[in-house]
Amino acid sequence: MDENQEHNFPIHQCSDIIQPDTPFSIESKGHIRIEQLSILSDDESLNGSRVTVMAHVLANTSDRRQIAMDVAISSFIIGRDYDQPMNLVISPTDKCTLTIVETQVPIQILYSCFTG
Repeated sequence: MDENQEHNFPIHQCSDIIQPDTPFSIESKGHIRIEQLSILSDDESLNGSRVTVMAHVLANTSDRRQIAMDVAISSFIIGRDYDQPMNLVISPTDKCTLTIVETQVPIQILYSCFTG
């Protein structure tokens, strides 16, 4: 029995594409775990270029203040890095928007939504 079955959390595994120049948000009534990011470009002319995925997070503190932060959650070198496993958990009360900075290539995101 895995950890999630033990706690009876239904899991919805999802895959999406973060498009260049388009902010990407995940909406869920439960926790979200980002599991992997992958580059979706085979354009060899971009080899050696850096791609960074930024997260803009609006989080609520325990004393009910809202704080905003911008965090680089992943950085790839095209032609060298293809996939990056992650274990980033986002609370259902937080708002998180992902964007691609520097070289603009699509990025695949694999994530799980937990409810319950």
